[in-house]
Amino acid sequence: MPSGVVTFLFSDIEGSTKLWERATDAMREALAAHDALLRRIVERHGGHVFKTVGDACCCAFDDPAGALAAAVEAQRALHSASWPREIGEMRVRMGIHSGQCTLRDGDYFGPAVNRVARLAAVAYGEQILVSAATAALVRDVLPDLGIALRDLGATRLKDLSQPEPAYQVLAEGLRAEFPVLASLDTRPNNLPSQISSFVGRTKELGELNAMLAESRLLTITGPGGIGKTRLAVQLAAEVVERYEDGVWFVDLTATRDAQFVAQTIALALTVQELPSEPIEATLIAYLRNKKLMLLIDNAEQVLAGVARLARLMLGQCPGLTIAVTSREPLHLAGEGVYRVGPLSDDGTKLFLERARQSAPSQTFGEAQLDEIGGLCKKLEGIPLAIELACARLSSMPLRQLSHRLTSGLALSSKDATESQRHRTLRDTIAWSYDLLAPDEKAALQVLSAFRGGCTGDAIAEVADTIGDVDGAVGSLVDKSLLTIDDTGGDGRYRLLDIVRQYAHEQFGAAAAAETARKHAAYYARLAATSYDALDDELPNIRAALEWTIEHDAAAAADLVGTMAPYWRARGLLTEARSWTARVLKIVASQSEARIALLCLAAGFASLQDELGEALRLGDEALAIARALRDDKGAALATFRIAEAVHRQGRLDRAEKLYREALEAFTRLRDARGEMLCLGNLGMLARQRGDLRQASELLEDARRRAAELGEQRIGGEFTIAMGWVQLGLDDLTQSRRLFERAFVEKSDANDRYGICAARQGLATVALKEGRRDEALSEFLATLDAANDLQLKDYVARAFHGLAALQTLEGANELAARFLGLADRLFEESGRELRDSIAYDMAAQSLDATLPEALRAALREEGARMQVDDALAALKAERESKPA
Repeated sequence: MPSGVVTFLFSDIEGSTKLWERATDAMREALAAHDALLRRIVERHGGHVFKTVGDACCCAFDDPAGALAAAVEAQRALHSASWPREIGEMRVRMGIHSGQCTLRDGDYFGPAVNRVARLAAVAYGEQILVSAATAALVRDVLPDLGIALRDLGATRLKDLSQPEPAYQVLAEGLRAEFPVLASLDTRPNNLPSQISSFVGRTKELGELNAMLAESRLLTITGPGGIGKTRLAVQLAAEVVERYEDGVWFVDLTATRDAQFVAQTIALALTVQELPSEPIEATLIAYLRNKKLMLLIDNAEQVLAGVARLARLMLGQCPGLTIAVTSREPLHLAGEGVYRVGPLSDDGTKLFLERARQSAPSQTFGEAQLDEIGGLCKKLEGIPLAIELACARLSSMPLRQLSHRLTSGLALSSKDATESQRHRTLRDTIAWSYDLLAPDEKAALQVLSAFRGGCTGDAIAEVADTIGDVDGAVGSLVDKSLLTIDDTGGDGRYRLLDIVRQYAHEQFGAAAAAETARKHAAYYARLAATSYDALDDELPNIRAALEWTIEHDAAAAADLVGTMAPYWRARGLLTEARSWTARVLKIVASQSEARIALLCLAAGFASLQDELGEALRLGDEALAIARALRDDKGAALATFRIAEAVHRQGRLDRAEKLYREALEAFTRLRDARGEMLCLGNLGMLARQRGDLRQASELLEDARRRAAELGEQRIGGEFTIAMGWVQLGLDDLTQSRRLFERAFVEKSDANDRYGICAARQGLATVALKEGRRDEALSEFLATLDAANDLQLKDYVARAFHGLAALQTLEGANELAARFLGLADRLFEESGRELRDSIAYDMAAQSLDATLPEALRAALREEGARMQVDDALAALKAERESKPA
């Protein structure tokens, strides 16, 4: 049989399960003929059928050209053969791949075997796929074989590797046209790519697959290092086609507080937090009508929070499936629990593959396999232990490794509370740690201070006492104790959590405290840079906040103040309020720092429509400011109180407070405070109908925002100016302002701002009589608002759709749309409707429909769902003559 570099040809029958169910006897006869045909052709071309599994044939060739020729001849023969009538055609899919492997007991070990199986799995019946490795080997002989290769582009197989080219074999007599390959990316997902292939666990995958068919909640449990995450991610890749809205990976490794579980899931799904409702409600609304799988990883440290949220989501989202990895179950009714045990025979396969990566110069033949098997048995088949052991092969031969493990890892922890496997894994890590050079140990200890990964710049800053920190970090990467992800351009380094925990235990108290101080100082400085730089660093920012809250109240207050604009821009309002509340507990009761924090807390409470709390916080800030004679603090507190009063709809009181704050800011020469007051006064004037004053105030505020570099706030004023000009019937100017805001918000990836600007553009088109454009923009607004769960903008979009329907004579549908919009608008919690499109629709309906009928239709519309309304709109449009 071939050895070394082998070309594999794998095949299986498309739809065989259904064929067996439909015609068992005929299928048994057909499969025997199928096997005989393939074996005969493969052997004629110099290949060997080394294994059959069900209807799959696994063949090996020394010569890649022979594999290719055999595949082409087999497809022709299968197509022309006569099969039982009950079966019809026998469509076989094939994959061909070449790579290094190890032969033992008539079977092959190595990543090439896994790769060809995944390649064949994405093909269609009658199709032959060839990997890039094989294509490179046969390219010069293709003309002699009468074969061509069609480049199908990069394909991400379900082994979760990086996308690689795949080629389709073209030859006379073969079917040439097929659908797009059924690769991993045929469904939306964020499953992380893997640098190594998935090894073994075939039995576990099959059992988990069956459990998913019976339970919408599946928890995969087991000790640390047993491979729960890798198994769960591979399971998600295997079942992705079942979920039309995809599978989504949520990593809770860096989440230490249960209150952040919902935010972490929302970030993975790109669901934005809304000021007007709890994040849990927003998540449920987003997931309610989706068929989707969530894979929640590393849940044990926030188990109660995950369990509570899983129960809420599963109870209200019938298309949702949740898989969780944790060291213990969630203990919920209906939960399927699968306990992952150690690897058995697959441990040798895992060792061989990881050994090739860490020590490519070492070779492992038949003579070494027994020793490897014994070594893996000593490691109890724990994948992490095997991988850590393989990392040592770069510095010592296999025999020495086996000996050292026998003497070093036999020691177990004296901590009787730990499981036996955990003690053994700890010994493995301890032994690997002991082999590190002093600088490597020091770097690993410093790295244990980071959460959720870090950049090289961060390591250099915090580990500034290590001589050759770059060399130490590079060595840790080589030894697989540290991983680097450079897919985004700038590399991010990550420690496995169990390695991080062990390394942190080795820290002396004084060194750990100094490293934590440097870590917090570095991220405090980083917080003052760009928002993009912070997007990947929230776990480290949280760690810095935890440390400063415990050790330095002034630094904690400063860091919260620095982070506040970022939290506001990214919509992380609940998190902002949580940190602010915690720091308020440790700052002095009568201090300027407390005033600033109270004002921040009041502003965030107003954004979430908790107006009573906002007023309480603002009043406390104002009282302290007056007691300290802090004029700036008093002005800011007055402004925050005015915001809350404004949202309550008490416009006279709000104006008085805004003007009082404006006078103070002006006296203090606080340009930003002046700008905010003027802008809010302009919005208030527009709500009163004083458009001239609104225009003057907003234009002044917008100019000041530009001078101060406040692009986000300036964009909001631009949108407000667009509505002022629309109220003045200056449609040209209004369109220009909304278009400008749309471009600015798009450049800043401000999805809320994009939705708001688009609503303005839709209303301009409605006023201009451009019905097709207005319809397109209102539908686009509706789509964006639905995606963001913005009920007020969903309602405003239906105001526009209702106005358009009145222009088309579909008055009853328009009335239903207004009823739906009324319900959604009420749910949004806003008190001022302020909608030109609503006014247009309502006035038209008042003139065309009797009052009783209008009321009945609006009540009917209030019971509609958005999808029902869109279906009714589609039906109405299709009923109109073209």
